[in-house]
Amino acid sequence: MIKLFWISARWAIMPFLIGILLSISYPDIIWKNELFHAILESSGALIGFGLGFIIYSMIIQNQIPKNFIWLIACFLSMGTFDIFHALHHPGQLFVWFHSIATFFGGIFACMVWLSPQTSEKFLSKHFFILLIIVVISLGLISILLPQQFTFLMLNDKGQFTYAAQLLNIMGGIGFILTWFYFTWEYHKTLNPESPYFSNHFFLFGIAGLVFELSILWDGNWWLWHILRGLAYIFLLSHFFINYQNKTTKKINDAEDNIKTLDNIVKEKTHAIQLAKNNAENANKMLYQVLDTIPVRVYWKDKNLNFLGCNKLFAYDLGKKSPEDVIDNNDVPINLEDKIEMIFSDEQRVLLEDKAVLHQEKMITTFHSDSMWIKASNMPLKNKEGTTIGVLGTYEDITNLKHTEKILFDINQKLTGLYEVSPIGIALTDMNGKYLEFNDAFRKICGYEKDELNELDYWQLTPEKYRKDEEKQLELLQTTGYYGPYEKEYIQKDGSLIDIRLNGMIIEDSSNTKHIWSFVEDIREQRQYQNELQAAKEQAEAATQAKSDFLANVSHEIRTPMNGIMGLTNLALKTNLDQQQKEYIEKAHCSAENLLGIINDILDFSKIESGNLELESIGFAIKQVTDNVNNIVKFKAEENGIMFSINIDDSLPQYLKGDPLRLGQILLNLISNAIKFTQSGGVVTVSLKIKEQTDSKFVILCSVNDTGIGMTADEQQKLFKSFSQTDTSITRQYGGTGLGLAISKRLVQMMDGKIWVESQKSVGSTFHFTACLEHVDEGFSIGQDSLMTEKVKLARESLENAKILLVEDNKVNQLVARKLLISNQMEVEIANNGQEAIDKLEQQHFDGVLMDCMMPVMDGYTATEELRKIPKFSSLPIIAMTANVMKQDIEKSLSVGMNDHISKPINTDIMLITMAKWIKVQ
Repeated sequence: MIKLFWISARWAIMPFLIGILLSISYPDIIWKNELFHAILESSGALIGFGLGFIIYSMIIQNQIPKNFIWLIACFLSMGTFDIFHALHHPGQLFVWFHSIATFFGGIFACMVWLSPQTSEKFLSKHFFILLIIVVISLGLISILLPQQFTFLMLNDKGQFTYAAQLLNIMGGIGFILTWFYFTWEYHKTLNPESPYFSNHFFLFGIAGLVFELSILWDGNWWLWHILRGLAYIFLLSHFFINYQNKTTKKINDAEDNIKTLDNIVKEKTHAIQLAKNNAENANKMLYQVLDTIPVRVYWKDKNLNFLGCNKLFAYDLGKKSPEDVIDNNDVPINLEDKIEMIFSDEQRVLLEDKAVLHQEKMITTFHSDSMWIKASNMPLKNKEGTTIGVLGTYEDITNLKHTEKILFDINQKLTGLYEVSPIGIALTDMNGKYLEFNDAFRKICGYEKDELNELDYWQLTPEKYRKDEEKQLELLQTTGYYGPYEKEYIQKDGSLIDIRLNGMIIEDSSNTKHIWSFVEDIREQRQYQNELQAAKEQAEAATQAKSDFLANVSHEIRTPMNGIMGLTNLALKTNLDQQQKEYIEKAHCSAENLLGIINDILDFSKIESGNLELESIGFAIKQVTDNVNNIVKFKAEENGIMFSINIDDSLPQYLKGDPLRLGQILLNLISNAIKFTQSGGVVTVSLKIKEQTDSKFVILCSVNDTGIGMTADEQQKLFKSFSQTDTSITRQYGGTGLGLAISKRLVQMMDGKIWVESQKSVGSTFHFTACLEHVDEGFSIGQDSLMTEKVKLARESLENAKILLVEDNKVNQLVARKLLISNQMEVEIANNGQEAIDKLEQQHFDGVLMDCMMPVMDGYTATEELRKIPKFSSLPIIAMTANVMKQDIEKSLSVGMNDHISKPINTDIMLITMAKWIKVQ
């Protein structure tokens, strides 16, 4: 604000200085040149009139606010009274007009502030009329009646009266207030006109107040006139400069407008060219689209003459390009007897001014291609919406028609399958409401069609299946499918029917989900399954009975066999003459043969039940062949047969597999060869490599004999259980017929094959392959020496061991006792399990050999009872029994026995097994 006041106040400094200098320098100067004074005052008045006109123009043009009309009154009133002032000689009226001009000018100027809003009606009519009446009337009255005002201006001493002083002071204050208004207005609105009005009225206000300090003809009159003159000049120069600036601006604006117009013309020209190019490109693109779409398009005028078409339509017409079709009124395609129909469609479009759509027709093109089309004709309109022709289109729907026919045929077939299907098919909504179903489903449920339409899925489902249904629904929601699962439906009569369900979610064309369900009546299947289960249980019972029978038979036979073989073995160690030794050796051999038959039966039983497992251990191939040789060479020599085993040099000395079962296969085949070869014949065995990989060998074993041989029919009967080529052979040569069947199963378990080549009365050759693994480098086996060493160590560790033998068979007691005593052990015998418990309570034993099948208390029960007693919890208890089935071994271990020794007893195995558990104290 201080800055704004200073902007206005600084214009008064120079006039003040000039006035003060004039008053000091020329105190006697008086205003005597009335002509010059009149010219100066009249010029100021005319400038005031001009400023009023300028302000009026600016108000009309809305360049300044309407309340500036009071400035017009200010300038007009001051100009009028200044003219009256200029026309009088110095004196009372001279002063009067000067003072009243200052008063009215200040009051009217101040009204800008005191009356900010002025209506246009007041502006246009009443204001100017009132102003003219007041000013002119006051001036005329002053001239016509001067005596009425003289006392107001000067007193008898020639000084201003209080009235004259009051008029000048009020006018000056009005100008000062106006100066404050414009200064504050500029501060608020930054109106560019405000500073100039502010400066003007500041000078006027200062002039009015300064003049009051002067006396008539005083030098301060100079200050008054200078200030007023400068005020007029500053404001007028502002409007003049502003007018020039506006004029210059208008000229510049006009030049800018010309340049802008020129640029607009250039831009419009460029835009027109661009639009033309775009139109051409759009037209090209339109034709490219028309030529690309797989629809024929053409358009005609009202006379049905061609105006254009796409390439595909021209091709059907036999033309090279669309240009060849224009102005050609030929029928576009050969429609034979349907020509009138096509023309009638186009005429109908023109007559009715509406489209004829989707007409399906069979046509033949220029190229004699028959096709089904879907044609449409539409009014062709201009931009005003007036019909100027016909737009025609058609598309090739031959494939669609063909597909529709296929779908129709498929639908007919599916409908037939749906109706005649023995499986119930039903369609439900997602809530289980039945929407569709076939006759099979209705029969399963026992309802009529109209009755089923009122039911839903849940009304047919028993409550007990609720949880199962929730799981199936969850599966349906996550995968889109459910089932298959089995449940029951409630039929109309309330009975339950066994069913199997499958289902899936489908969506129709409206994206509504439904559920297809496929329902099978499984009552017969359930009955069959029940019968099958019963048969299975019966078969399993029979199998178990067979296993139990074999186990019992094995036990019952092995028990006396243990005695026979044990006693004959003991007898052979006594002093016998040659004949006695021969008899006992043959008895021992017969017992071994009988044991072999029993083992074959048991092996077959194990194979049948899937309980036979092969070992995978390192072994020497020669050790296996030597064991076999030792078993059969006596029989071969006895029958006068030459026997030999040949091992190819390429065959590794050491392999990994099951040496026991490999030897069993060889033993079976060699025993058969010796059995069916007459005295003087030859049996030879060869082993060699057939195939080899980095980790495995496939060995080929061949057993050749010069025996009775077989016909082709007889060879077909081989390898079958309990079967030989001729029943008379069994009577003549003996055997169970199991050896080859067991051998075949063992070979298959070794990933091999077995076959025979034979000729009647010439001989036979049995071949088999077996897959064996490599062994680690440096592997060496000395089976005999190793076994011997193990037996020796076992015998040494068991010396003086005190053994409780629990056995009810007297012969087996004798045999076992002799074997144990002969190996430096002490033996105490218990006849049953209870007796064993009693003896153990009375004295200490290092270990127990426990038979399993005994009267009073068997070995299983006795072991269980002993394990309940804390001091016997770690007592070595080893089963020594004729129960050798897998389940027997597992049972003995499950009741708490440490190990298992089978009967007939193998002394070496018995000693090694005992030494493993029994420690002499």
